[in-house]
Amino acid sequence: MNSRQVSRTKILVRYVVIVAGIIILGLAVPKVFSFIGEVALSPYHTARQWVLNSGSSLPQYLRDRSVLIEQIEDLKKEVATEKGTELSMRKLINENASLRELLATDGSDRIAARVIARPNSLPYDLIQIDQGSKDGIVRLAPVFLGRDQVIGYITHVSREYSFVQLVTTPGFASTVFIVGPDIYTNAEGMGGGVMRVRVPQGVSLKKGNLVLLPAVNSGVYGEIISVEAIPTQPQQYGYLSPNIPLQSMRYVAVGTEPIVTPTFEEVQNVITSKLESLFVVVVPEDQLVDETSTSSATSTEENE
Repeated sequence: MNSRQVSRTKILVRYVVIVAGIIILGLAVPKVFSFIGEVALSPYHTARQWVLNSGSSLPQYLRDRSVLIEQIEDLKKEVATEKGTELSMRKLINENASLRELLATDGSDRIAARVIARPNSLPYDLIQIDQGSKDGIVRLAPVFLGRDQVIGYITHVSREYSFVQLVTTPGFASTVFIVGPDIYTNAEGMGGGVMRVRVPQGVSLKKGNLVLLPAVNSGVYGEIISVEAIPTQPQQYGYLSPNIPLQSMRYVAVGTEPIVTPTFEEVQNVITSKLESLFVVVVPEDQLVDETSTSSATSTEENE
């Protein structure tokens, strides 16, 4: 019994010594590591204080260089901001000019609209505009790009927006008048923003021939951009598309009345009117010199 008690006492003493050693080690190690860290980082802190506060040449150079770098970054930000502002102003000026051109028409009302969806987010040859029935948009109203280039018609109207079907839609048929050979013929949509006319080989069809859609007043569509003529075939093809790619269309103008199919006599009147005004350009009043402005300019010069 005595030997067993002695062995238990020894085991208990060992456990106490081990626990005490662990406690002492746990208390001492952080202080040791803290001391080692202070010793290791002391050169860094000393060097940092020297760079920040010393009056020597090298620390002053480093401090001045840091300040100059910050100033350069600030100037870069200011220049970038000014460029962004200038680009925004140019964008607004261009948009204003586009809107003025859209609404600068004679004898007909137009509603300016922004294009909010186009291919590829919509089926090709279909665009969506941000004006709807609440803004006066009606179904089958003509849609114009620029001053008088008709590109399609309103096919669906909701309260807040509308859809425009382009005349280049596959299967879309229309009567056109080609200036140059001065002929009426039929045109068909080919898709992808392209329309095609088909005429006999003997017709003088050339690139640049103006094409009118007489079913719409002021209905200029565009110019022939390419001609396909194979001598062995009895007919030749002319291809035309809007002068602005679909992806670049931002604004359009919409007529306030739906398209009504005219008689041939009315079509001839439209063609005659367009041919007579082909060389007439809308010029701002402050830039146009006519009889009135000439006399006023002369009187002004005489007074000077």
